[in-house]
Amino acid sequence: FRSIFLIAGKGSFFYQSNNFNSLIRQIFKLILNKIDKIICINPDDKSFFSKYLKKKVSLIPTEGISKFKTKKRGNIKKNFIFFGRIIKEKGILEYIEIAKHFKKKNNNLNFFVAGPINKIDIGQTKSIHNFSNILSSNKQNIKYLGDLKDYKKILPKMDCFISPSYTEGAGTSVMESLVSGLFVIAYKNNGHKYLLKDTKNLLVNQNVPSLINGVDAFLKLDKKKLLKITIASKNK
Repeated sequence: FRSIFLIAGKGSFFYQSNNFNSLIRQIFKLILNKIDKIICINPDDKSFFSKYLKKKVSLIPTEGISKFKTKKRGNIKKNFIFFGRIIKEKGILEYIEIAKHFKKKNNNLNFFVAGPINKIDIGQTKSIHNFSNILSSNKQNIKYLGDLKDYKKILPKMDCFISPSYTEGAGTSVMESLVSGLFVIAYKNNGHKYLLKDTKNLLVNQNVPSLINGVDAFLKLDKKKLLKITIASKNK
């Protein structure tokens, strides 16, 4: 092939509807139709782009991850983490809201954040939010761990990964959390549905009350059920 294009996810170009994104989608379509080989990493995206481009699109089962150490599970439900790019589309504002909610109820729960701040790709919202200031002003509710280059050491210390990301292809952060033995609570989108299918982790509607209900459900899980879920997660 002269050219190969890997689509990691549809992203904000297709999630948000405005004149700029409509223009970019048309340019995107024009370029992709000249690519020799197009590959998607979840079946829903493959189906969408096969119709959108009217050409053959291939599928690989995610981009894969490196080996992570699996946590020895007890019935501990104390440490929550959000990691990835700290931008509006990844749901950082919603994560802060649920941290506020649960810290008021139980100060023994810990909410961590890790990742690069304000790293915006083309097509994502250039929001007015200054996330450095937002994280600093919420120190009583969350702890920012910085832009970690390697999550292998921190994930085994966590119990639950929360991913309020609006749209995903096949999120690396979700896969790393699953293989590390974390329970996952994620917004319903094509990528999350694909990765969490048959694992009994939680998919929730895209709003704060649904996330809160998800955390409550996780906190009520008994040790036996939680162990089954983490085993199914690693197998997946």
